[in-house]
Amino acid sequence: MSINFYFDLCSLVIVITLIFADFFKHTTIGKANRLFLVELIIILSSCFFRVSYQTLLSGASYSAGLRNVAYVLIYCFLITHNFIAPVGIKYLICTIGIDKKTETNNLYRIPMYFFEFAPVLIVLSNIFTKKLFFISGAMEFYENPSIHIFTLLNIATLVWGVIILIANKKSLPKVKFSLSIMLLGLNIFFLTILIFFSVFKISLFIFTMSSYLILLFGQRPELHVHKETGLKSAPSFWGEIESCLKLEKRINIVFFKVTNSKNILLYIGQETYSRFIKTIAERMQFILEKYQLNKLFELYYIADSTFAIVTENGKKPQIQLVAESVKRSFSGKIQFEDFEFFPDTDCCVVNIPGDIDNLEYLKYFSKEFQRIIEKSEGPVWIREVASTDEFKMKKEIDAILSAALEGNNFEIFYQPIWGVKEQRFTSAEALLRLNDPIYGYVPPSIFLPMAESNGLIHKIGDFVFEEVCKFIASPEFESLGLEYIEINLSTAQSVESNLVDKLFQSMNVWGVSPSKVRLEITENAADFNSSAVEQNISELHDLGIKFALDDYGTGYSNIKKVTGLPLDVVKLDKAFVDKMNEPVMREIIQDTIHMLKKLNKQVLVEGIEDQNTADFFINLKIDGESACEYIQGYFFSKPLPQKAFVELLNKER
Repeated sequence: MSINFYFDLCSLVIVITLIFADFFKHTTIGKANRLFLVELIIILSSCFFRVSYQTLLSGASYSAGLRNVAYVLIYCFLITHNFIAPVGIKYLICTIGIDKKTETNNLYRIPMYFFEFAPVLIVLSNIFTKKLFFISGAMEFYENPSIHIFTLLNIATLVWGVIILIANKKSLPKVKFSLSIMLLGLNIFFLTILIFFSVFKISLFIFTMSSYLILLFGQRPELHVHKETGLKSAPSFWGEIESCLKLEKRINIVFFKVTNSKNILLYIGQETYSRFIKTIAERMQFILEKYQLNKLFELYYIADSTFAIVTENGKKPQIQLVAESVKRSFSGKIQFEDFEFFPDTDCCVVNIPGDIDNLEYLKYFSKEFQRIIEKSEGPVWIREVASTDEFKMKKEIDAILSAALEGNNFEIFYQPIWGVKEQRFTSAEALLRLNDPIYGYVPPSIFLPMAESNGLIHKIGDFVFEEVCKFIASPEFESLGLEYIEINLSTAQSVESNLVDKLFQSMNVWGVSPSKVRLEITENAADFNSSAVEQNISELHDLGIKFALDDYGTGYSNIKKVTGLPLDVVKLDKAFVDKMNEPVMREIIQDTIHMLKKLNKQVLVEGIEDQNTADFFINLKIDGESACEYIQGYFFSKPLPQKAFVELLNKER
């Protein structure tokens, strides 16, 4: 056996390993991955045919039957071998996102048809001419110089791939373009060498090693496939969207989200919930297969129980059918394993770039779309609501926030807090408001999540703290007789490494005592990066700043984590108050307050909007003492600008 045989045998072993790795690492989902698998199977077939005919002819005695079998194996080898380069080019075109463009353009399609089928015709012509190769009576394989036409066609195919890449260079990511050009260039170089050193026939080994490099550096299955669902993952999704935006390719995305996923997770546990998420993915795949749309739609799992269904050529009725079917599948009561629950889901359809042409905003939208769109029984088409001022405002919120910081569009409002024992206003909560010159009042529920997402919350938080310190240091504040001002500390701020130094620097500049400031954190902040949060809160508390836990009852932290923090006040969320007329809820409220009193926490009730509710909490007793130290709400006053707030308190006095 020649050295070429061992190269082919080595290629056979490597490509079998690559195919197993491809299946084992779940990289067979999606068009590009399927093309890569086809490429590996073609290389495997070519290796098999080549090793087989070499083994058959090695030392074999003449036999007409064996010679015919050898001819068939050689023909099969040449045909499969000459499909490797065209399929490889198709794979590269697909991975960089220009496949649809090339499929519909005859300037790209016709040369590819030629490179695919011309070698087949040339191979078949040898049956009659024997100008490429023949097998002698001694069972020896002879090649004519004309057989190099196949190598030249392979080189021409790869050169055509380079031309396609260069023609689309402006719309391609630099890294993908550079790696693709490098891979094609290496193959062209080595194949050219083989023409001049024809004794070496290692083209299969070259193609096999190229596939190995693609699997090693290009496929990255851990990035492209979500382990639990088996769907394409978030990095794959955002890479595809980025490519579409650069190529100005129009696609539609169906976003589907289980909005109460955290509640369900607490109820059924992590392992069961992971199986539930996988069931959603399987149901989506079943729906696409049922309506024979699986070739038009791609499924992705993004994060936090959010799925994306992407299509480029799907028609509106097909998109509506898929979206409605998915939404309907998870509406109402669900029986899953041993559990029954009601998933709360939202679904919307977004056109890229028609509805959203900004990648960063689309990332924000995918996380928060359930807050941006109106609740609906069926899927919401963004194009149908995109013309409203509210949606435009949400879409441009990033620019609105940046302009607000530069143009002083933010303003601090104050809402007074009633001291039950003192029977007067004893403190107030500082609340941020945004008044945009174009859109007017922008609700905090819109701008705060975006500020958290894009990192501007840190600058906004610094602004709020500075403004409140300035107010506390003013003669106006001193005349009001308030004990302190409550300031909200965002989740992002609560983990800042320099938080303590930064806050005390502002207080020192304005001469504000730590006792005049009370910081509020939410349950979600208490549950986020708990070690960093605990360190900051403990250090600030030791230095004299007291803390309140805001919106108690709406987050997901366990009581052990909450009680582990040095919290002085717990604020019961308005959700408790809204249902207090229900006997069961009254029992829950009283039991909750009783538990908090046992933990030596002061209680503040939010959302007081009428006299009856105020009287209930003012008169509520636990062990003969007032159950609540503070109450707050629109019954006393809505949040007011600083000037109006001062006037209100002076009037009350």
